[in-house]
Amino acid sequence: MLRVWEMYFDGASSIKRARPPNLEKAQAGIGLIFVAPEGGIMRFSFSLTELRTNNEAEYEALIAGLEIAIDVRIQNLQIFGDSQLVVNQVLGVYKITKFELACYDRRVLELMKQISVVKLTQVPRGQNAKADSLAKLAKEMANMDDEWPIIIMVHNRRILEPALLQFPQAEGIPNSSQQDATPVDPQPPQPVDLEDQLEEHQVPKKRRKASQASESW
Repeated sequence: MLRVWEMYFDGASSIKRARPPNLEKAQAGIGLIFVAPEGGIMRFSFSLTELRTNNEAEYEALIAGLEIAIDVRIQNLQIFGDSQLVVNQVLGVYKITKFELACYDRRVLELMKQISVVKLTQVPRGQNAKADSLAKLAKEMANMDDEWPIIIMVHNRRILEPALLQFPQAEGIPNSSQQDATPVDPQPPQPVDLEDQLEEHQVPKKRRKASQASESW
């Protein structure tokens, strides 16, 4: 029987719908937490090198986590995220009306096919607080001045190159279930041996009912 890993993902962006963004100061980051079958934990933070909305940052986090899981050959993965929109779009419950999100959705489905057993579940924001904190930390550190002392490693990451967003578009938004032959990034992240770096820690097994709150971005 395949050992079950857990992955928590979250994305954060300073671009707000309520006001025009200050593009010079706009920031985005993602946070990931992997929980090994034995209970050990590994955390990742990435500052995104391109401007992203909150929903796009959520997709970036999910894609980054799937790529790491594939690199370390995880074959049974339970994924948890607090974005109602992203989770339900990937599951096919919500219709995708934004072209950029359709491109992200295709990439997610492509990666999920490379894992033998994978399950995606929405969780309340409070249950995803640690991944949320990592994402916000990476976002805030994205444009810090060099003279600031930083004692935590925050990686820069670009997942979907601009060229990959230029899929040939017929009528309407692409169907996320269709296959796409556009090449993906030829340089995936370097393999990470999670188990050698894990620190022993347990997470609660009891899960609360998923939040029903709507998400506008």
